Amino acid sequence: FWLKLYFFSSPASAMDLRPAVEGAASAIFRLRVRIESPWECNVEVSLTSGKECGPIPGVVAAGTPVEGIYVSNAGGVVGTVKVSDMEAIPFTVSAPGPGGRSQSFVGEKGKQKSVFLCSRDEDDCWACDTVLTGSQKAVLTLTLRNATAVESKRCAAREALAAAEVEGDYGVLLAKIQRAKANGVEHTRLLQAQGVLKQLKPLTLGKEVLKDAMRWEKVTCSQTGSIVDPCPTASCSCNAAGLPDEELEFVDKALQDAVGAADADKKLFEDLVEAALSLPDTCVWSSDGKWILSSPERNQVPERLFALLGNSPAVTPLKKMIAWTEKKYKCKIGACQLNFHPSGESFHAQHRDIMDPDQIQRAGRNCTCSFRRSAIGTCCFSIGSHRQVLLEAACDEGDLMSIASVYQKCGDDCKGWKEKKYFESGTAMWFNAAWNQNHTHGIPPCEEACGPRISVALLCVPAH
Repeated sequence: FWLKLYFFSSPASAMDLRPAVEGAASAIFRLRVRIESPWECNVEVSLTSGKECGPIPGVVAAGTPVEGIYVSNAGGVVGTVKVSDMEAIPFTVSAPGPGGRSQSFVGEKGKQKSVFLCSRDEDDCWACDTVLTGSQKAVLTLTLRNATAVESKRCAAREALAAAEVEGDYGVLLAKIQRAKANGVEHTRLLQAQGVLKQLKPLTLGKEVLKDAMRWEKVTCSQTGSIVDPCPTASCSCNAAGLPDEELEFVDKALQDAVGAADADKKLFEDLVEAALSLPDTCVWSSDGKWILSSPERNQVPERLFALLGNSPAVTPLKKMIAWTEKKYKCKIGACQLNFHPSGESFHAQHRDIMDPDQIQRAGRNCTCSFRRSAIGTCCFSIGSHRQVLLEAACDEGDLMSIASVYQKCGDDCKGWKEKKYFESGTAMWFNAAWNQNHTHGIPPCEEACGPRISVALLCVPAH
C-alpha cells in the first residue's frame, strides 16, 4: 500500500514521462509532479500562486505513472496537494528570505519533513511521509504507506480532538488535548484546540457550594456494615469467594494511623476544603457525578498537586498517607486524585480503574490520566460522611478498555454478585490489578440523607 508524489525541477528528473510544456523551462519557480500508485486514487493540486502546465488528472489509475508541471514567475508556487481522503497538505516553493534562508516548506512554515495521517476506517490508518529539498526549484516527495501502531494512536487522538472541538464540552476537550499531546499530535494542531478551549467554560463546584456544603459539621456517620447480594444460582462463577491472585481489603483507621493523629480525618477534610476555597474555581471541576480538586490542566501527579496546594497544611498528611501506602503495599504512587462529594446526591459511577497506559487510549472521554507505567493497584482513603461503596463481579468479555473478566454469567438471567459496604471515615480500601480486572467499584447516590465526603485515591505503580 504506497503512493509516491515527486516534485522535480531538474531536467534529468523527468525521465521519459516528462511532458513538453511551453514556458516551463524559463520559469523562475518550477514544480514537476510525478505520481505512481498501485491502486486508483483521487489527486487534487490546488494553487493560490502559480499556474498549471499540464496538470495531473483528477483520478489516477492504478499502476499508471502520471506527471504534471506547475510554474510561476512571481510569488512562487503556493498551494496544496490532496490525495483521496487525506487532508490537504500545504506547500510553498519560493525565493530565499533574508540571509539566504529557505522560505519553502511543506505542511507548516519552517518544516521540510512531516508525516500526515488519515484513517480509512475504525481500525485502519495510513501515513504520508513528506520530504522537501531545494528552494525555488525544489523536490517534494510524498510517500504513502500503512501507519505504524504509534501513528495509528496519534491519528485516533487527532480525530478525537476534532470531534471534541465540535462537541464544545470543556472537560472533554481538555482531556482530548492532553491525550493528543501524549500521542505526539503536532504543536500547531494543539494550539488550535487550546484556542477553542479558551472560549469554553468548565463546570465547577463554586465557592458558595464549597462554603455551605463542605463543612465537617454536616458529616454523617450513622451507617456501618455491609450487604452481600449473590447470584441466586449457587454454582454461578460470580459467587466465587475470590481468586488466589485477587487482593481486596479495607483497613480501618488507616488515615489516622498514617498521619499519627486521632482527628486526622477531620483536620485533613477541613484543610482540603480551605485549600479549595483559596484556589481558582477551575481547580474544582465536575467529573461524572463528583468533583475533582486538581491543577487547572488536571494533572494529578503528586508533585503537581503539592505544588498547587503550596503551603496548605493539607500537604503534610497527604505525604504521610502516600508514605504509608508505599510502605504497606511496596509501591510508588503515580497519581493522586482528590474527589469531592458535597452531598448524598453526588456519586462515582461504577468503573474499573485505569491501570495501564494503553488503556488510556480507550478510556472515558473525560479521562486525563497521563501515567506511563502499568499500575499494580489502588489505595483509596475515605474522609467524612460514611458512604456505601458498591463492589460487583464483572461478567463481561471486555469493556471499552479491553479488560476481560474471568467470571462468566451463569445464564441470560444471571443476577451477578454484588456487595454494598459502608466506607467509614479514615478507612482505606486497597485492591490490586487482578481484582480490578474481575470487578467494578463505585459510590452510588445515597437513598437517605447524607453529608459531605472527600476521598483520596492513590494509583500504585511498581516501586522499581
